[in-house]
Amino acid sequence: MLLYVGGYNPSGTPSIQGLKLIQSANQTEFKPIATDNQLDNASYLLYVASIKQLFAVSEINNADGANSGWVAQYDLTQPQQPKLVARQLSQGGDPCHLAWLNQHLICSNYSGGNFADFNTKHSVELLPAQTCIQHSGSSVISDRQSQAHVHSATASPDNAFFVVADLGADKLVSYRFSQTGAIEQVFSLTMPAGSGPRHCAFHPNGKSLYVANELNNTISQVQVNPTTGELALCATLPALAPNNSNHSYPAEVLVDQQGKFVYLSNRGDDSISCFTIAPDSQALSFRSSCSTGGQFPRHFALSPNQDLIVVANQQSDNIRLLNRDRHSGALTLTETLFAVNAPSCVCFITNESSLP
Repeated sequence: MLLYVGGYNPSGTPSIQGLKLIQSANQTEFKPIATDNQLDNASYLLYVASIKQLFAVSEINNADGANSGWVAQYDLTQPQQPKLVARQLSQGGDPCHLAWLNQHLICSNYSGGNFADFNTKHSVELLPAQTCIQHSGSSVISDRQSQAHVHSATASPDNAFFVVADLGADKLVSYRFSQTGAIEQVFSLTMPAGSGPRHCAFHPNGKSLYVANELNNTISQVQVNPTTGELALCATLPALAPNNSNHSYPAEVLVDQQGKFVYLSNRGDDSISCFTIAPDSQALSFRSSCSTGGQFPRHFALSPNQDLIVVANQQSDNIRLLNRDRHSGALTLTETLFAVNAPSCVCFITNESSLP
């Protein structure tokens, strides 16, 4: 299995690391196969298998003298030889997330409080953003919510719409593309004050959305109308076990392909929580927790076969491998790790037929 890791880097050192995960009867290890130092602070990566392209943000706020970061495009036709194809201004400071739907690349800009749309329908090479949607508003935590902070966009399973999480304004906003390609707001949901919605993950049936709330240490289930994109808050649960009083800052949230389990990384408790999903209501129940073997797990990814999780421990400068039981959902920390400077994103590369 091949994966790329993005992170924060001192100037001139690699911010993107390519690794091959080698598994044998006697040993499991990460083998380095590529690095790239052409982009500063590549804090989020997105691989689009249909076009064999890797997209990355450069989380800065002074690109080309503008209040903006970069969005970069790498050709991975040769998966072990990333080739920088293009980079464009993100149209806002500190880009932190990328999403893909209907040949549109959506970049969330945290400090800019906006998101930019890069339409790739008519060009293989990334062109300047066609549209930038500005958010406004604030909430109750003055040092984190004095303005809008767009943290992510998440496409619905059928790509009919996408949901933007605004940590600064405590809002989830759904959007869709019109027949002419214009972005239309569908619905806006106000989350509990001070929750700070960060990242989201859809249930495979498209009827529930699970939200990592960074600022109040919780996870929420939001009911979704898969036809209209309307949203309604169902429930909010602690991110950690009921008897765990540690304070954490939830970061990444994922749903397994079968729609049976939700996983949530907890920066501070340095763990990944596992929640079971009720078959009918898609309601969550806390199941278990597993150490990430490092500090401040900012991001993690499920392997294509769903048997493994690789987690990026930002403050301990490593990635760690966890085994996953597909039937019970349980995670187990392994001894396999690899040193990476301030890793913040893990991205599996899925079209590996050309690899030796």
